Amino acid sequence: ASGLTKLRDWDSTLLLFEYEYAVPLLPFEAAAYLATIGEILLPVLLVLGLGSRFAAAGLFVINIVAVISLEEIAPAALYLHYIWGILLLQVCIWGGGLLSIDRWTHRAHQGT
Repeated sequence: ASGLTKLRDWDSTLLLFEYEYAVPLLPFEAAAYLATIGEILLPVLLVLGLGSRFAAAGLFVINIVAVISLEEIAPAALYLHYIWGILLLQVCIWGGGLLSIDRWTHRAHQGT
């Protein structure tokens, strides 16, 4: 949802990335594009189980950058970021579940 919000009001998104978020190492425009594309594409891949580890790793990076970039973050919000990070790390380590496309394609390649 946050990626779609960024897309709907692109001018505000650019202003936020320029003045509010302190994204390290990237120009604000590049950070805005990468965050928006990542927040829209990576969750879809993760839900489908297509490139699960890649999608989870990308979302993990977005999660870390979000925490680092905000000057002030509420304790409850920080706690949620920790939870998301732990869950995403689990997918990075163990991959998609039994119903993921990754698992189906892996089984198909083993059978041939």
